[in-house]
Amino acid sequence: MKGCYSTPPLVIAGFIITVLSFVLHLIGYVTSYWLAWFGENVTHIGLWERCDHYNKCVSMSAIRDDSVTLTATQILESLALVAYVAAVVCATLHSFVVKQRSLFIVGATTNCVAGSLGLIGCILFCTIRTVALDHLNFSFAFCVVAGIGAIISWVLFIRAWKPGDLSLYEQFSLKTP
Repeated sequence: MKGCYSTPPLVIAGFIITVLSFVLHLIGYVTSYWLAWFGENVTHIGLWERCDHYNKCVSMSAIRDDSVTLTATQILESLALVAYVAAVVCATLHSFVVKQRSLFIVGATTNCVAGSLGLIGCILFCTIRTVALDHLNFSFAFCVVAGIGAIISWVLFIRAWKPGDLSLYEQFSLKTP
């Protein structure tokens, strides 16, 4: 087992960005500030609930405005969250525990999948006809930044991968090189 000092700097940078992207996506996923109006009637809407100016919250499943698009957004963002968890686990294992190329490939791929699903979910949310783009708020922005961060992390992992270092068998071997 190799120590942290043998981990390439691009992998460490990718690991840090992966963790930050996961945290940002998690905050955006669970908070109710994808949309917010701060006028006479303060209202904020998230993926899962809508709250009025009295802080009375209602589940989004009770509201049927473009429910198909909202449901698709919820599904995409949920799948992105699962992919972020897998990306963090793979990045942690590859960076600090086991230096397997197969784990490296899975970690890079899950970053790409997480970022892509998160960004597609955000784009889909913007297509809901009742969404005013000037009312998008920090939860939405966190998910967008997390998606971009995951794509950057994927690029860093790909740049750090040197397949010429090992034979094809060693790249996909379950043993530590």
